[in-house]
Amino acid sequence: MFALLLFSCMAQAFAHQAVTCNATEHANHPFKGFSKWHSVSSTTDSLLKVTMTNGIVIYVSPVDNNGPDFIQWGGYGKDITELANFEVDSSRNEDLNGKVNTIAIVAKLSKNKEEAYAAKLCADLVAYGFDDWYLPSAGELTEIYKKLGPTKKGGTGQLLTGKYWSSTEFNENAAWYLYFDDGYQSFDSKETPLACRCVRR
Repeated sequence: MFALLLFSCMAQAFAHQAVTCNATEHANHPFKGFSKWHSVSSTTDSLLKVTMTNGIVIYVSPVDNNGPDFIQWGGYGKDITELANFEVDSSRNEDLNGKVNTIAIVAKLSKNKEEAYAAKLCADLVAYGFDDWYLPSAGELTEIYKKLGPTKKGGTGQLLTGKYWSSTEFNENAAWYLYFDDGYQSFDSKETPLACRCVRR
């Protein structure tokens, strides 16, 4: 029975079909760790693809991930010591390490039992068949704006408005955001509720 199920999963995957094969439904199979097998090609079709200037591809959630309410950056008054503080305007877009940033933020703030905040929202997100989402850095947000922002700015018009948090820290009290109406970047208090759009690679 398990061999037939495995063969069926492989056939669907090679055919580029959506695959969700749950072998744990068969109680007698010997592989308890085998739970779900997803075909990557079918699930990334729903995401917004951005090829950054450095050639790295990131996939952007097609919807805001903060729900009906905005969300804070979190950790006001706490410096994430594992992150560099980008306090100079010209340097913020050098930060392209959103995934690393997100891991560091969650590790630091989880110790302090913080309430909902942007980095954890992305880290905990399971959507479109993936669970490796993160909060984009200031540099990654800029790349997203260039590719998906308003058509008058050279983008595709798929992401037009709103202030979005980045995972780039300004200092212990503030972090960087990007305003998608015109590409303006600045920093705001970590307590300020803003929009959040998670990405993955």
